[in-house]
Amino acid sequence: MKLLIALHHNFVLWNAPDWLAERLRADFPEYQIQHLPSYECVAEAIVDAEVAIAWSIRPEQFSNAKKLKWVHSPAAAVHQLMFPEMVASDVIVTNAREIHGPVVAEHALALLFALAKRLPSSMRIQQLKKWGQQAIWEEKPTTREVAGATVCLIGMGSIGRELTIRAKALGMRVMAIREHPEKGRDRADAVFGLSI
Repeated sequence: MKLLIALHHNFVLWNAPDWLAERLRADFPEYQIQHLPSYECVAEAIVDAEVAIAWSIRPEQFSNAKKLKWVHSPAAAVHQLMFPEMVASDVIVTNAREIHGPVVAEHALALLFALAKRLPSSMRIQQLKKWGQQAIWEEKPTTREVAGATVCLIGMGSIGRELTIRAKALGMRVMAIREHPEKGRDRADAVFGLSI
């Protein structure tokens, strides 16, 4: 069996480290592990791969993948893999969506706090070495507390669920929209007290 690792990104943290392929070769010597340093050779390397770990695979690359059975994406979403040929195939597509929930929810809360407390304006005024309390207070929308605010989420996947938990703990009201409201309605009501 051949495993193809095709994870290349400008952001270093989103690349597969070199030790990953070495570790997999040591742990699974019966498998062929090919770790590409870039996307230039994906079309050739995917020809005999049964498994691929990749952010995305283009349709023209997929057309070469005659043995492919499974694609795993470390991304939260897999829309970049949902082209018609992949959808119509028997290839299993999985992702690492649950691991992104807490970290992205915390980032979203950080942005909410930054906007509620006018931190971008505060930083600009501070760089000018001015006392800007009054100017910040007069900006619209004005500074506010997040407790009592309403946050609207589009999607209740792992990120939406984690953000809901954190927002409710801060006293925020959460409204959510789901693509498929019939799926997970009871779970959402029970866990989050939501009406979706």
